[in-house]
Amino acid sequence: MWGLPPVFSDVSSRRNPRSKVPIKYEGKLYEGWVTTTKQGRRRSSVIRFWFEEDLSVRLQFVFLMSYMRSLEQKLAGDSGSEIEEEIPFLEFLDIEFNPQDRQFTFVAYYKQKPSFPNLFKRLVGSPGLKRVADAIEGKKETRIYKQDWKARNQLPYEIGATNVLYYLVDTQQELLYVGEAKNLVTRLSQNRPSMS
Repeated sequence: MWGLPPVFSDVSSRRNPRSKVPIKYEGKLYEGWVTTTKQGRRRSSVIRFWFEEDLSVRLQFVFLMSYMRSLEQKLAGDSGSEIEEEIPFLEFLDIEFNPQDRQFTFVAYYKQKPSFPNLFKRLVGSPGLKRVADAIEGKKETRIYKQDWKARNQLPYEIGATNVLYYLVDTQQELLYVGEAKNLVTRLSQNRPSMS
């Protein structure tokens, strides 16, 4: 149990400030939370570990094939077969915990190369796939899907970019404009002589 029980034995809620832990991944720190609870008639406690959505999104990009396979499994439902047998490959995330610093460290190992790397990377970052994933996971609330910066020549590939807020920046990363659009591709494809 990585020495977790003594550190978090009296932390039963994420509202408890002691539940908060740093997570180091690829040189960047993210927020996480650890809680311990007794469940039903179990003799041992259940330890739960959460981390912020930015790290979850980063891991979806790193373990792209595992993410796509998990969506496929959810779409297939209870078909009676194991998804790992139908789509076999291994990926591995090493999770270590240092009790003195109360810090987790993630290291990605055994990453499966996507069959169609450019297509899959574009898909996993698209708002369309994020909406599909939310529907599969039963998330009902309206969400804002944050995107990475994209060059203007990538605009035609922004399929599903509807009801958006966007920033326009110049080549020196200086902010030029903040706007909103029902359809990003249509909005930014309009001829604007003042903007190269």
